[in-house]
Amino acid sequence: ERALQEASECSFRLAPAGQILATNPHTRKQFGWRAEDPLPTLTSITVGPVAALEAKLADAAKSAHVLHLKQLHLRLPAHADAESRVLELNAHLQRMPGARESVALMLSGSDQAALLRRQRKLRSRNQRLESIYQNHTAALLLFRDSDGQVLDCNPAASELLGYDLKTLTTASGAAQRLWSSELERQSADEQLAANGVLLGLRATLRHADGHPIAAELDLSAIEVSGETCTLLCGRDLSDQLQTEERLRNSEAKFQHMFQSSPDAITIIRARDGQFMEVNPAAGTLLGYPRGALIGRSCFDSDFNPFTIEAQTLFEATDAETSR
Repeated sequence: ERALQEASECSFRLAPAGQILATNPHTRKQFGWRAEDPLPTLTSITVGPVAALEAKLADAAKSAHVLHLKQLHLRLPAHADAESRVLELNAHLQRMPGARESVALMLSGSDQAALLRRQRKLRSRNQRLESIYQNHTAALLLFRDSDGQVLDCNPAASELLGYDLKTLTTASGAAQRLWSSELERQSADEQLAANGVLLGLRATLRHADGHPIAAELDLSAIEVSGETCTLLCGRDLSDQLQTEERLRNSEAKFQHMFQSSPDAITIIRARDGQFMEVNPAAGTLLGYPRGALIGRSCFDSDFNPFTIEAQTLFEATDAETSR
């Protein structure tokens, strides 16, 4: 009993069922127990499963040997200015000499509150990143450089490439076979090795069914578990390229109509009367070649192919547009 009271570490005298029979001032101070407070059971302040602890207590009550407990987590009570804290302790259980019904428990360890807070923050951060990764609209693919093994991908990558996650991550060298052109892949590898990052690369990937996929890729070299890997972020350009093709066709059609029209057509900037474009019929009508008109203002004092009435009309149009 004197050794228990003089111990500088957390110490208890326990019944085999885990009821704390006695403790020392250091332990009472650590747990905030007053002298008149009833002592709890050890299992009631233990964090996590208690079956192994109960078995150890029973064994210690019967055995003369010292039994060890590693990473025993005990919850310290919350105070008004602090959250509940946890002690992570290593314990030594031993039957007390001459006492069949009690066990000495000597504990040593440290306050784990700060560590647990960091762990919770890290878990929360990882959950947010995982949510972003899984729900990102761009295809995200992580693969190992040494053998092209795909380590992970998000649903957008599976949809873009036509493979499920299991197929991508179990097929050897899958990342290398996703490129339609080996020359494009080698060129991308060389640029990535030289710069560590490659942004806005337009390349052609291969779908699971074999059809080509026009894509814009961002590649970043990263290290995962000591191995050099590449994070690929890809966006499908198929719709964009189709839109661009329709725009080019529309522009070509308009240009043909503009140039071949028998009517004189000019495009003049209202604020200063500058010729932006003229068709051949307009050049013929005005008596100037196209090169003499483009960039000139129809309001120049030494160059005015229009009448004063026309100039007044332009000025009125400009004022109306400004309003």
